[in-house]
Amino acid sequence: MPPIIPILLVLLIAIFVVLKITSARGSEVSEEQMATYSKWLRILVPAVLIAAAIRYFFF
Repeated sequence: MPPIIPILLVLLIAIFVVLKITSARGSEVSEEQMATYSKWLRILVPAVLIAAAIRYFFF
């Protein structure tokens, strides 16, 4: 069995467990929190994409 199969299985199980735990203990997000997260995401997503492109082309 290739080593990637057990790694993927462990990752899938870990994601499933985390989703179950977080969905059971989740909390509501207020409109103010949503606006704050949206503002930060509009800044961080392009920054991460630019950083990934710089890393890909120069390193």
